[in-house]
Amino acid sequence: MSDKEDNADARSKILVELEYLGLTHYEAELFLTLSLRGMTARELAQTTEIPYTKVYAVLEKLNQLNLVQRVSSSPSLFSIPEPDIVIGVLCDEVRSRIDEIEGHITNYLASVRRNVNKSDDLNMSWNIVGSSKVRYYLQTMVKKARRSIYVMDPGIRTVDSKLHEIFKSKTDVQLKMIFSTGDLKEIPEDLIPFSRISDRLNSRYYVFDNETSFMISMEKDHEIYGIVEPCSNCVLQSREHFEMMWDRSRPACPKG
Repeated sequence: MSDKEDNADARSKILVELEYLGLTHYEAELFLTLSLRGMTARELAQTTEIPYTKVYAVLEKLNQLNLVQRVSSSPSLFSIPEPDIVIGVLCDEVRSRIDEIEGHITNYLASVRRNVNKSDDLNMSWNIVGSSKVRYYLQTMVKKARRSIYVMDPGIRTVDSKLHEIFKSKTDVQLKMIFSTGDLKEIPEDLIPFSRISDRLNSRYYVFDNETSFMISMEKDHEIYGIVEPCSNCVLQSREHFEMMWDRSRPACPKG
């Protein structure tokens, strides 16, 4: 494949990603073209093959979105002074909107579940496959926990930096964590008061608010999958196993 074909393919992918951020195809075309240099409406029409009669309307919309500026008149010249900053702001706005939508949907679903009888299908286990999905589920559940979080994680394979920061914010929740003896030097300093270590850990799971247990498996190819168990008996078994291991383990000592 030639460099020209590579560039065309890369440009097509960027256009798709700009559209994913909420721009129309024409808006994405003009934005990407203006990110190279300032142009007049006629130059844009010739460069992008967007009809000249539509270029001004698209530019007006981009201007309203603060993505494009008119930098001179007679003839009007349009430009994007700092494309990387502009696209960063657009991405932040999209992230904020996604967070807002997630909050609305989550609150709605929670209210619906409170207003219906808990049926058998809500107590069924379900699988989560993939590292990113497992980590997102853990982050979400730790944020939502109101009373207690119990963690058994040999090798400290799930407590990454992002989850660690969330744990630090849960000052009003009972936190208990069990790691392997060999993990002692890897336990974050501020989590040591909540941690114990054990020589024999064969399971990896979380228990949230005594309502949901999450069993996690690490495959040899580093694939991660988890099983969510909301049924009361499953949660009770996980909780009893954790308490037994907690009693048999010993407090983590300060490093050094």
